[in-house]
Amino acid sequence: MMRRKISIAILLILFVAAVLPLSNCKNFGSPDYILTIEVYEGVLGTPESGVTTHNEFDEIKFDYEALDENKRIEVLVNGTKFPLAGTITMFTDTHLVARIIDLRDEWIFKLTDVNDAEQELRIVFAGPDVFGGTFSDNSGNTGVWVVDGSDLTMTYDNWLNYRLIGTIESMNGDWAGNGTSGDWNAIRVQ
Repeated sequence: MMRRKISIAILLILFVAAVLPLSNCKNFGSPDYILTIEVYEGVLGTPESGVTTHNEFDEIKFDYEALDENKRIEVLVNGTKFPLAGTITMFTDTHLVARIIDLRDEWIFKLTDVNDAEQELRIVFAGPDVFGGTFSDNSGNTGVWVVDGSDLTMTYDNWLNYRLIGTIESMNGDWAGNGTSGDWNAIRVQ
């Protein structure tokens, strides 16, 4: 019987010794999350670039604009597009990017015609600046692209006068060519 009381006492001491270090506020309080902000050249706003630590459920206001009124910007939070101004709530480590929209990259375009037939194209944009240049697709067709404010116009020079018109913020719009038409949307290849 005495031996059993000693065993229980030892177990109780071991339990207290294991739990006591966990009982401070740091282990039971709100977790801290890292906010990483990247504000690219040509973008003005707050918060500025940097890395900060925030408590869970902290609300961080942000507001960005392009220094050049002819350029458009995008705000990405953990890779997802957000409005140019708003609030994010910290509940995980978060990465916010504010940058000029630059199409010069590879994109996957989905074209749907008026009969709901779909075609997918991989298109690569090239050029000297964010306002225009040339493009080529995986079918070997080429053309020129021009950005005017938010408007994107792509004109094929060797594919039956196909022309795509849309917006760079949402990367969607309408197309027409070879006697038919439809709509399109695109996503950047990651």
